[in-house]
Amino acid sequence: MQNISDGLLDPIVPRGRADILHEYSAPLAALTIMTLLGSPVADREEFTGYAHLFLSTNPADQARLPEAMAWMAGYFADLVAAKGAAPADDLLSELIAVPRRGR
Repeated sequence: MQNISDGLLDPIVPRGRADILHEYSAPLAALTIMTLLGSPVADREEFTGYAHLFLSTNPADQARLPEAMAWMAGYFADLVAAKGAAPADDLLSELIAVPRRGR
């Protein structure tokens, strides 16, 4: 998690100021969730782009919420299927395995 935080702060520190919600807090939350669930790094930019829409107060972004919800639903359905077929050392793989272990 430290690497995620540092990566988000690296472009901010030289400027000396930031939109803390959009440049740090929201991406940090999205990237932390993705890391815990075992999402591929390659998906991060697209995931955070859609995740941003959920927090935006911009009317143009709010109009895209149905698109974002559909994308997220499809993304997580695909991720669950992938983790079910090839479990890894992540939270989502563990959650999928619970019913298989009879708990």
